[in-house]
Amino acid sequence: MNSLDAPQYALTQALVEKKTIKINNYTQWIYPDFAQYKNNIYSLRTPGESIVAIPFYLFAKTLQPVANFPYKDPTYTGITKESNREALSILYNATFGAAAAVLLFFLSWELTASLTVSIITSLSFGLGTLIWRYSSSFQRFSVVSFFLLAAFFIYIKYFLKKKFTPFAILIFGFSIGITFLIDHSVIFLLLLLSIAAFIETLQTPKALIKMRYFLYTALIPIFIFLLYNFIAFDNPFTSGYMYMETRPYFKNPVFIYSLPVFPGIITNLFSNGPIPRNVFPDKLWNDPLYLQSNTNMEWAIRNHYKGLFTQSPFLYLAIAGLLIALRKRKKIIVLSLLLSSLTIIQTSKLVYFYGPTAYDSHYFLPAVTFLIIGLAFWWKKILDIKNQLIKLPFILLSVFATLFAIYNGWYSALTNFAPHVTGEHRFYFEQLKQPFLHYTNENLSMLFINTFPNIYNIHLLFLFYFPLFFIIYLLLFQRKLTKRIISKLIHR
Repeated sequence: MNSLDAPQYALTQALVEKKTIKINNYTQWIYPDFAQYKNNIYSLRTPGESIVAIPFYLFAKTLQPVANFPYKDPTYTGITKESNREALSILYNATFGAAAAVLLFFLSWELTASLTVSIITSLSFGLGTLIWRYSSSFQRFSVVSFFLLAAFFIYIKYFLKKKFTPFAILIFGFSIGITFLIDHSVIFLLLLLSIAAFIETLQTPKALIKMRYFLYTALIPIFIFLLYNFIAFDNPFTSGYMYMETRPYFKNPVFIYSLPVFPGIITNLFSNGPIPRNVFPDKLWNDPLYLQSNTNMEWAIRNHYKGLFTQSPFLYLAIAGLLIALRKRKKIIVLSLLLSSLTIIQTSKLVYFYGPTAYDSHYFLPAVTFLIIGLAFWWKKILDIKNQLIKLPFILLSVFATLFAIYNGWYSALTNFAPHVTGEHRFYFEQLKQPFLHYTNENLSMLFINTFPNIYNIHLLFLFYFPLFFIIYLLLFQRKLTKRIISKLIHR
């Protein structure tokens, strides 16, 4: 737990333990990322992810007495008496990260009808992007990716096929609404998805009437967002960032999005080294409002920063796949490119696009979510090539790009933040004993445990996920039995 995610975890604690949105009693790890209003402390961000995490926090709290500490060592650097509860609470993020990969499998199947392609695309997303790293901390990115994919999936499977069922519209609306509640910075993506969906209904008057179901589920999370702001800040149309006294420049959205698109966008896409100094204009270095954060920029121009296509080089293939499929899947491809381009342009204008203390491209993950479908089209195309001499080079190129991306994904997860120490990696390769081959067992063990520091609680996962998987099994494969049971319960 670090200052980047601690305020959201603190809000979950406050909601469960104190039935309040004030986090005054949970301030241990939140500095400087919190909002302050009328002598009360609040989370900076919208409350969506904290609400979603509540069942997982309750699960963690219940099992904390029998849960192991990360590394199975309560004396390990950064580990506190709360660490096992924190680690189990973060399962919410891991769950949605895995669910996003599963949902991408079904989306790829819908687009290509190929089991092999769907598996490759799903695993590439789960292991070869920053979704791996950010599924292991209390941050919003995996949850946002899941619900964006859910909305996109419903659009493709139902709206484009003119199947305007109430269930599909309800799910689409909920996905739009809950994403806004979790991260309102993606509002333009949500508007674009919603407009695309409404356009499909215009040709069918009855379908347009059915879109009232969209409002039913989309407006509930939006209402929660407005209510939260009103209770916390006496203003429904505001943001926690407007009350961040530790970094007052966050109060000015125009300033926050003041970075010129070029040359930053080139860095964000293709960088494989420190961020060039000229990405940050002189006025930013000299602005009195931002001087206190010059340290962040100084570190940004020293740290290794991997652009989107460097972090996940299979995205080059994904772009090729989108272009290949453009003629036959025009609406899907155009919408995918618009959504990803909008994310890249908007985020490139952020003065902190590099994620201070993280120095990676995780703010661009929504773009990856929409570009990744091109990878399915790419693999489908090359696997269908009949000439083996032509096919082999493309296979080797694709495998190399995928393995390189998976290595980057693993490296990012391995070097994630150390517990309770913002900006410090939990592992450095300098820790490996040399010569490596002489200490192979010890070194491999060290790499494994730092990749999976919570592996000692794997047995507890079955307690949590068994009921969920059992319900899914009943709904998918035992529908008649489920209906009979529900009917008996209703008429008892």
